[in-house]
Amino acid sequence: DDVVYQGEWVRSFGLVQGNDNYGPYNLADTLWSLPVGRARIGPWAAEIGRLLIESEKIPISIINSAAGSSSIDWLSILDGDLSGPDGGNIMLYKGIKSGTLNHVKSLIYRQGESEAAQIYGTPYLWGTKFEALKLKYKKYFPAFKLIFLSQNNVYEWRYPQAGFVREDQRKQIYDPYMRVIATAGIKGFDRLHYSNEGYRQSAMEQF
Repeated sequence: DDVVYQGEWVRSFGLVQGNDNYGPYNLADTLWSLPVGRARIGPWAAEIGRLLIESEKIPISIINSAAGSSSIDWLSILDGDLSGPDGGNIMLYKGIKSGTLNHVKSLIYRQGESEAAQIYGTPYLWGTKFEALKLKYKKYFPAFKLIFLSQNNVYEWRYPQAGFVREDQRKQIYDPYMRVIATAGIKGFDRLHYSNEGYRQSAMEQF
């Protein structure tokens, strides 16, 4: 189905950029909005918003900085340069302009497919790079209490690095800063994405 929650008490900030949300980010896109159209956050984040609103009875803001097929290298562009934000600096810019930087509670991190699908012979570095990225998050987003990491699903293709990514994601359970969410068994898996029902299931399991 195509049902995506769009309640009046969940808001997003800024706009999805025309190139699949990659930068450089348009510095003028700084409005709060219902999470629809170019302000969308997707069925999974919208469902998390609904669950939090119904549980906590407070308005919820979700800042979407996802970009399709993004690599950890792109997300690691996080150095405080906001002159033409790209990568992780986009989320930092939105946090500052929205006034939420010192109030955000957590980061939801879903990424790793790009590295899992790398061709044979490419050096495997996702685990090392993620440890470095966590340090950047702690520096630039000091209010984060937790990072929720969705483990990659099991892929049917013979990607030699896919298992390495999943294992490094699993091992994050030993870091008290992290919460790891399994995705194996989520409904509607099409070898990369999920059905809306699957995204709602994933949101409920994470919640």
